[in-house]
Amino acid sequence: MSAGPFPVRLGTTLAPGQSEPVTVALDKSLPAGPWHARIDLQSGLVKRAAEGTITFPTKAGTSAAPVKAHNIPLTKNRHFLVPLALLLLLLLAIGIFLLLWKRRKREEEEEEQLEQATSAL
Repeated sequence: MSAGPFPVRLGTTLAPGQSEPVTVALDKSLPAGPWHARIDLQSGLVKRAAEGTITFPTKAGTSAAPVKAHNIPLTKNRHFLVPLALLLLLLLAIGIFLLLWKRRKREEEEEEQLEQATSAL
């Protein structure tokens, strides 16, 4: 079962390097859990992801303790890895193309020099 996306509330504007807890308002119809939750946050070009296990309180008017989430490294984030892999493949293809082009140009120059040397004889 999955749910979301849900809006996120952040209390303040953050300076570079700062962190702040966020609040996610969930639908009351969600079962109590436990749930494996993953949150993906983005502000401009900065992206962060975290995950943790959450369980909702069963009694009305009560609240659960804050959940300590674990950061998900960029290497486990497919939204980072797929574009990175495509970029690396593109750079590899350009490198191979330039290498073959340079080799062909050099061979053409060598043939031209050989023809000039042969015609001079």
